[in-house]
Amino acid sequence: MASSLRETKQIFSRNPASYIICTISCFISLFCIGIIAVFGIFVYQGAQAVGSRFLNITAFFEKTANHEDINQAILSIESIEGVQNVQYVSPEEALSLLQEEYPDMETSYNPLPSSLRIEPKNSSYVREIIVFLQSISTVEYIEDTSEAAENYSNIIRIMLILGIALLLIFLLAFVFSVTSSIGISVFSFRKEINIMQLLGATPSTIRFPFIFIAAISALIGGIVNAFVLIPVVEYVYQFYQSFLFFSPISMDTRFISLQLGVVLLCIGFVISILSSIFSVNRYMR
Repeated sequence: MASSLRETKQIFSRNPASYIICTISCFISLFCIGIIAVFGIFVYQGAQAVGSRFLNITAFFEKTANHEDINQAILSIESIEGVQNVQYVSPEEALSLLQEEYPDMETSYNPLPSSLRIEPKNSSYVREIIVFLQSISTVEYIEDTSEAAENYSNIIRIMLILGIALLLIFLLAFVFSVTSSIGISVFSFRKEINIMQLLGATPSTIRFPFIFIAAISALIGGIVNAFVLIPVVEYVYQFYQSFLFFSPISMDTRFISLQLGVVLLCIGFVISILSSIFSVNRYMR
């Protein structure tokens, strides 16, 4: 163990700049991955909040519909797989909500019918629910949100593809930075590696110094990244709250930062070890 640590010190002293660059590259790559993940988390939460607000379907009953018709409709709608929740709104409740929104409005009678607010599980069920509502004879009018649901699904799909693509790009950049730094160091020690192999050194003994340095670089980069992410997550959260003020959410930003920092630290650590093993094996016979 002592000899391996001496070898590690010698390897580092020969190419300190490459390992410093490796550490910085690890931090930058993990930080970029963390930023993408943070935005992904808040975009998902925002999409869920906006979706639940604007994708809800409202079905208005005929004025002649009685309570039995309405109850039967509620039971049949609740049996649909894609329905998350069904809320009955009486004419009195609907008028009260309307007067809250328009306080200057005065009316001597209530023209509003009974209605149902249906919350779908996700946007893909909207069209199916609307088709089912059209088959109910006592439903007079349906607020069609299928076009909004389709646009919503397309936006989520595009953002998901872009997010995955960016994550893969920065993961590849992380692997490339570690592999390149270790590869340069291994190349400069290729003669020593050949001599050690001729003297009977085991592959694990030869690999250890390079793996150790790569792991330390990833740990330092990951720890620094975890601390830097704390204010970043808080800033993104504040921006979200101001941007989507009509649909606020409550989130523990420190807990999110901690979870994300630990996950990225583990990912960086594992990838660094695997990348360093790959680099060393290229020069071992």
